Amino acid sequence: FWCTLRARAAGGRADLWTAGAGLCAGLAGAARYEALLFALPIALWAALSGGRTPVQIVRRLALFGAGTTVAVLPLVLGSLLAKPWYGWLGILFSPGCGLLPHTPLMALGLLGLAWLWEDDPGPSLVAGSIALGAILYYGSLSTTWCAFATWGPRYFVAVAPFMALPLAAVWRRLPGLEARGGRLNPYVLLLGGGLLLWSAGTNLLAVLVDFNRGWQDHWSLGVTYLETSWVPFFSGITAHVRLLRQWLLDGQGGLDLYLLYAPGPLGPWVVGGLLLLGGAALSAPWLATPGRRCRPGPKLPEPETATQAAI
Repeated sequence: FWCTLRARAAGGRADLWTAGAGLCAGLAGAARYEALLFALPIALWAALSGGRTPVQIVRRLALFGAGTTVAVLPLVLGSLLAKPWYGWLGILFSPGCGLLPHTPLMALGLLGLAWLWEDDPGPSLVAGSIALGAILYYGSLSTTWCAFATWGPRYFVAVAPFMALPLAAVWRRLPGLEARGGRLNPYVLLLGGGLLLWSAGTNLLAVLVDFNRGWQDHWSLGVTYLETSWVPFFSGITAHVRLLRQWLLDGQGGLDLYLLYAPGPLGPWVVGGLLLLGGAALSAPWLATPGRRCRPGPKLPEPETATQAAI
């Protein structure tokens, strides 16, 4: 209330005092959430007393709301005093639930946000806010950041398209065939293809091997939940590779073909359609730009000979 009074007489600093009023309202709401209801009249007063046009009113409301958001953000992100780095480190790098071990291609997409910003700041800001906001929020869940018995960073499924969007900016900057005289770049094939195969392979393990068998393997070895998250030998990837190896070499167990048999006679058609759809999605960059090439740089003049230079 006092900050709103100060905003009326602050002149050029009215915006700062309005944001301060919102910050105080958020701090009050952090102590007693019903205090946010009492702050609504103050927010309307701050907006109406400081703006004569609709744009000015909306601007004051936005400043008030921004201050409130800053105050309550720690509550939304979880307990920031209970080792927040633990969940953030785990959800990105842990062998059992980390983004990098399970889908390194998505981790490359996060780095590609810088190039996407150069191409188009708007989509980069939206995709980056969603992706980084998800990492901050889910990583701040100090006890449930791994979603317990799950495969990889399950919380990121909903935001995966926004993590993959910057890959378009990375792809756009790869040198085309014309830049190398029609030759393929072995490093692009090795590194890019390796990241793609690793990302697809790790998630294919979760499809081909029964998920329950993987956790039964953990329990038979007496592994704790903490060890499945942080010890590479007991991660889900390692367990499913071991079970797949037992089927290939010893004939023990088998593949999880539930989706193939569950629909009955339509099973092969359903699986085939899904494979076709996945293949089309993977090949979309090439299909969308069949003549993709890097633009050749300006042609440099031929070096002058000594005779020409003398003339």
